[in-house]
Amino acid sequence: MDDCRKSCTTTDTCDRHGCANATEAVSVVSRDFARGYFCAVAVMLRKEGHATTAIRELFGEGGNWLLADECDRDLFVTSGLAATSSAN
Repeated sequence: MDDCRKSCTTTDTCDRHGCANATEAVSVVSRDFARGYFCAVAVMLRKEGHATTAIRELFGEGGNWLLADECDRDLFVTSGLAATSSAN
C-alpha cells in the first residue's frame, strides 16, 4: 500500500493495481480488505455453526458485506446475518 501511494499520482498509472490514480488504488485496497475481513467472519461462522453474538457484532462492523466473495455472501444470507444489516 505505501509503495502504491508513493508511486501513484493523479496522472500516473499504478502498475501494482492497474489503477488510474492513487484514489482508485486506495479503493482497490479497501475492497480487498473488506473481502478479507468478511472471509474471516465467514470462517468463524462456519466454525461455530451459527451466528453468535460476537459474529453478529463483527459482521455489523465490517461495512459493506456485498464486497465479500459470493460464497461468503450466500452464507451471510443463509445464516440471517445479511437480513439484519444494510450494505454501507
